[in-house]
Amino acid sequence: MSWLNNLDRTGSGFWSNSQWYDLHLSRRMPLVNKMIEEMIYACPPSPSPASIYRVADLCCGSGMASLYYLKAYPTVSSLTLIDQSEERLNMAKKRIDTQLESISWRPEIVMCELQVKCDSQDDVNLKLNGSS
Repeated sequence: MSWLNNLDRTGSGFWSNSQWYDLHLSRRMPLVNKMIEEMIYACPPSPSPASIYRVADLCCGSGMASLYYLKAYPTVSSLTLIDQSEERLNMAKKRIDTQLESISWRPEIVMCELQVKCDSQDDVNLKLNGSS
């Protein structure tokens, strides 16, 4: 079974209850971990540790993909979490902070709440409200 089957599933997408987000994600997209691993494998090599290396996670959800990325690329100096839900942003930051407690390097984590407004079929406005 391929993780690409996740893309064909109906009813998957936004879940309003952030506390249940990961449960819904793994139940509706059972191969989500494999999908994230494949995404990480497709990323280019990280630059040298001396360079500034910034990463943005658009629609970060609970931070699962960000955590995989940070573990695979320990030279990340700044991580920007972007999501529509402030509650999920807080979950993502907490997950990442908890998992990174045992290691010495700490990326700067910036959280941005995404607001999407559709004026018409052709006009979509995105607004980011950020905080460190």
